[in-house]
Amino acid sequence: MNNEAKLAARGLQGKEKYYYLKFEDLMPKNYHGYLFGVATVCVIPSLWKKGEATIYTRGVAFCSPRDQFNRRQGRNIALGRAIQAIESHLNSGRIGSKNPSYILVRIQHWICLSEWNAILTKYEKKIMKVKTLLPS
Repeated sequence: MNNEAKLAARGLQGKEKYYYLKFEDLMPKNYHGYLFGVATVCVIPSLWKKGEATIYTRGVAFCSPRDQFNRRQGRNIALGRAIQAIESHLNSGRIGSKNPSYILVRIQHWICLSEWNAILTKYEKKIMKVKTLLPS
């Protein structure tokens, strides 16, 4: 079963959101390292709740600086990883420290390629239209 069919079977089709991160945009202006490339990120609200809050999953796909960026392929890989988190209720695919993608561990504080109950960034909250409750 392909990723789109898995989403549809769970009633989540159309609820997934994608965005892209360029590694060089994440680095401080004075950094002169080799970290280039693009990460495709997919965030999906699961049907599970933790109290009143929805549990979100995140899938991340990396495009190496040596590869040609392909939007469709990146989205499919990221979506597959987010679905994997929904199916397993686990984080998986630890991001290794020996490749450029490690920048996401250092800057975004993400540890895995596939995250269950992901802590959303400000941007992810915005695109997922998550309302944050302010203390009264």
